[in-house]
Amino acid sequence: MTPDRNEALASAIKSYCSEIGRDPLLVQGPGGNVSWKEGPTLWVKASGTWLAHANEMEIFIPVDLQTLQQRIEEQDYSANASVLADTKQRPSIETMLHALMPHRIAVHLHAIDVLVQLVLTDAQDRFTRQLADRSDWVFVGYNKPGAELAAAVHNALCANPGANIVFLKNHGIVLGGESIDDIRGLLTRTLDELQTFAPRTSEAVPAPVPEHELTKLGYAPSKDPCIHALSCDPSQTARLRESWALYPDHVVFLGAKPSIWPPARKLSLQDQPLGERSPYIFVPGIGTYEFEHATPAQKEQMRCYSDVISRLSPDHATDTLSTSDIANLLDWDAEKFRQGKN
Repeated sequence: MTPDRNEALASAIKSYCSEIGRDPLLVQGPGGNVSWKEGPTLWVKASGTWLAHANEMEIFIPVDLQTLQQRIEEQDYSANASVLADTKQRPSIETMLHALMPHRIAVHLHAIDVLVQLVLTDAQDRFTRQLADRSDWVFVGYNKPGAELAAAVHNALCANPGANIVFLKNHGIVLGGESIDDIRGLLTRTLDELQTFAPRTSEAVPAPVPEHELTKLGYAPSKDPCIHALSCDPSQTARLRESWALYPDHVVFLGAKPSIWPPARKLSLQDQPLGERSPYIFVPGIGTYEFEHATPAQKEQMRCYSDVISRLSPDHATDTLSTSDIANLLDWDAEKFRQGKN
């Protein structure tokens, strides 16, 4: 039997989710997460669902919060959440992280203006300077989503119990509050106080982008000039080669490395079997080509990546995920499930 919930609170949260889920500078496709606590129950977004759909379909499922909190006290962050409803949906990969947040409501976003700094080598120093008069935040180094990340966040929050913001290196931001108004105000204030990196415009993109022999393999020029800039702006192409695996969702939905083709590459239908073709192929100096079967989630993540890269200047030093970090994401059943739903 599904637990009762405060429908007024649930309605306010769903409306907020729908709002932020439609803002690509805050949320991209199935990325991001929201939860709230009601007594012994944690309502958390189901894995693979989109915050943008919160008003159109049921994306939240109830789990047993008391058991999760007991496991947290025992420092067991790998415990599976017990779902308190008859559903085939799975709770978010980050359910344990949401359970350990001491706030009633927790919101996890991949906000571009934060993410572009989180991928920088000196990210923590930057936040320390920009938020020098605030003590309501903690910074956590990169950890694999799930149990490892939950443990690291719990340790950071125990060291600073008053924190209501968690910056996750190469990942995103988590905010905690007692109401949606709290969350909204906290996010607005934080974004206002952080340095804004304006996207750099590029005049290198040809108009129109030429057709290419890749059409024989089911590709067409991307309709997004910002995505084309990754292939046509030399500084962005350099980033493409050197700074591909910047954060988990990018790797999960777009793969371990970019598919970059020399302009004069000879085509063969045997080059890439249908099921193995990259959602995007980058042809330096020519343009970026999108596979006809690229999913909405892949398109959202590709635009997210171009939004991040376009805000970086050549002198910005970035950290990328390691080979083992990438393998841990791509070989993980929980992420394969989320890919399958998108």
